[in-house]
Amino acid sequence: MSQANSMRKRHRFNTRMTRIVLLISFLFFFGRFVYSSIGAWQHHQDKK
Repeated sequence: MSQANSMRKRHRFNTRMTRIVLLISFLFFFGRFVYSSIGAWQHHQDKK
């Protein structure tokens, strides 16, 4: 009984960790996209 309970806890922990990792990677890629788009926009403004 306790073994199944610990497995359930571990599963919940793993899903939480996966969600956190996905969130961090999404924020990383989103930040890179925003940074590159701002850099391209500034470069476009300099060309004018």
